[in-house]
Amino acid sequence: MTNKYLNINLFEQIVTIFSGFVIKPAYMLLSLILISLIYKNNSKDLKILYLGLIFFLLGETACAINYIFTSGNNEFLEILHDLGMVFIGIYIPMGLFHFVDYNIFCKTCPKRSEYPNLNKWLLPLSFSIISFIPLTHDIVPTSILMCIFGAQTCFSSTLFVQIIEIRVFPIIAICSFLLSIAKFQFFFVGFGFMSFSLFRFFLTYSFINSPVWSNFWEEITELILITSIAILLWTFKNNYEYSSIYKFDKFFSKKS
Repeated sequence: MTNKYLNINLFEQIVTIFSGFVIKPAYMLLSLILISLIYKNNSKDLKILYLGLIFFLLGETACAINYIFTSGNNEFLEILHDLGMVFIGIYIPMGLFHFVDYNIFCKTCPKRSEYPNLNKWLLPLSFSIISFIPLTHDIVPTSILMCIFGAQTCFSSTLFVQIIEIRVFPIIAICSFLLSIAKFQFFFVGFGFMSFSLFRFFLTYSFINSPVWSNFWEEITELILITSIAILLWTFKNNYEYSSIYKFDKFFSKKS
């Protein structure tokens, strides 16, 4: 795999810096704050959200280390980053499922079956078929060099990383969806691997010659995800006892 040099304009250089040094630290800090708020809560939905945020933060930390110290060229750290996004794709939907079920649909009703009476074949088979999308595309390793305010930066997606992202992960997703026909919990495992594989697949190959924008849209999407979780937790703050927000609310209400 040879390096291709890409000459980017000033605006794209600013976008790259903004993505890596503003957007990423912002959602990493926000996820850390959310973790600190909910880690003592014993409700099932928040415990699951907590695990998702932990794995996400670990993955993004690996990504930051990879970018700062190896210019994004360490495959092991990149796979750790990938797994962090896979796990948030598993735990966040699972946690939101329980969160919505508790806060909106069935907070006071008698205990029902743990999972809804959905068609046990339709969703798993549908998502299994969708998971085949990356498997039908050729693997195209890329390595693009760019100069960002005088510093040479390499955006690469190696053969090994792409085999994991658009071959191994879709296969795991398909197997998990099929297993979920018998045990529904596997559905969330399949969703995590499928969603990340499709997400990275479409971004990588939509912007294969413009990694600045692939990176930007990935960071923006993650910021929106963590911000949405924060808004959701704030909206239902009266239903839970958070470690800090709940106390701040009581403090300010007394002061007023």
